[in-house]
Amino acid sequence: MIMGLSGSGKNNLFRHINRLIEPTFWVITVDGEDVLKMSELEKEF
Repeated sequence: MIMGLSGSGKNNLFRHINRLIEPTFWVITVDGEDVLKMSELEKEF
């Protein structure tokens, strides 16, 4: 669950996670793996 005040960046976080926008200077990790380096098959899990 993601919670935060209005304007705290919740929607922006989900846009990055869903790769609707690409991060420019930071890394999104899932279980220590860089999401941008994962194959499409790995992302489905």
